[in-house]
Amino acid sequence: MKKKIKIPNYIKYGFLVGVVSQFYFAPVPGIHFYVTIGVILLGFWMANGTEKYPPFLLALYSGVFATALRWIIYTIGPQGVAGQQMQLAYSTFTYYIVYGSLCSILLQELKNRGRTEKIIVVGIIDFISNLVEVMILDGMDRISLRLLLLCALIRCAAIWVLSVTYDHHRLLIIQREHQKRYERLNDFLVNIYAEVFYLKKSQKDLEGAMKLAHKIYDESKNEDALNVAIQIHEIKKDYYRLVSGLSSMIKQVDESETMDIKEIFKIIKTSMMHQMESLGKQVDIRFLSVTDGKVVQYYDIFVILNNLIINAVDACEDGDEICVTYDKIEDHFFLSVMDTGCGMSKEIQECIFSPGFSTKFDVHTGEISSGIGLCHVKEIVEKRKGSIQVESQEGKGTEFTIWLPMKGEER
Repeated sequence: MKKKIKIPNYIKYGFLVGVVSQFYFAPVPGIHFYVTIGVILLGFWMANGTEKYPPFLLALYSGVFATALRWIIYTIGPQGVAGQQMQLAYSTFTYYIVYGSLCSILLQELKNRGRTEKIIVVGIIDFISNLVEVMILDGMDRISLRLLLLCALIRCAAIWVLSVTYDHHRLLIIQREHQKRYERLNDFLVNIYAEVFYLKKSQKDLEGAMKLAHKIYDESKNEDALNVAIQIHEIKKDYYRLVSGLSSMIKQVDESETMDIKEIFKIIKTSMMHQMESLGKQVDIRFLSVTDGKVVQYYDIFVILNNLIINAVDACEDGDEICVTYDKIEDHFFLSVMDTGCGMSKEIQECIFSPGFSTKFDVHTGEISSGIGLCHVKEIVEKRKGSIQVESQEGKGTEFTIWLPMKGEER
């Protein structure tokens, strides 16, 4: 297997500068002194990445490629003559050598300084290098220092604009990646939060089973019943340790941070868009924050909204709408999830918060939902000393409204 040859970045960047340097203009007719945008690219890399590659080698390869390509263009063009080519090559290459030498010395001294200072120094180096090039071309009598200074200032400003644009673009990429990681982490913790609820329910079931086994033993003195009770007790202890550990972890994360409601809405919207895409549904979900607000114990809010919105999506058909609203009134804030789906009858509304009740039935697999979602939502709301209401009309839609008292940082 052949080993791949890795070309250093300063050679790649040098070649790119050389190519871009072929776009230029001559500010003074009759003298082969060119103002090229390739130097802007070179200056940008000098001001932003000298710790990644040697400045002199970058400038050297830029000069080699820029000179060689310009020489080739002159050679194959009808206007080129040997004397002009030699003078042009010599002056161009000298510019890059002077530029790289000064950058190696001066930027090394500024390696711990801000980028603005580096850009200013690069502009000064550009001016000095242009001055040397003009002297080689014997053009000092026709090119003023003012023109050279203007060229250096324009290129310096262009380097600054390019640097700011690059930073902005890089920040957007970082924010997108951070958002994706945060969404994955948030989904993970919300799922743990929900699983803790199921574990607590199972813990109560184990408690009931253990009491039943003890009762059977007391009545029949059956040793097997006693052994079952002992084993259930051991399992219950393991469950307790697991539930306590997970609850403690969630509590630490939940109580140590706050989150802006708009950020919560943004994360949930992205998650729901992915979920609806996988379901093949086209439901319009809108999020409205009437007032600004921060939320403590925000994983509660994620669990509440995730459950309510998923139920709303299940109740909707293509073209229906879901509106999620947040607002503050006095010392409470409320969340509303309203949909234009199929709605519910009065009989169903009376049962929806009961553990195990569900209207979700898969006709293909025969599986019925666990019916824990809304029961879990109600438990969280009541734990936070809030209230939940539902209004629904068959064929028109449903609205869940949750009122929660505001805590310190939520006011």
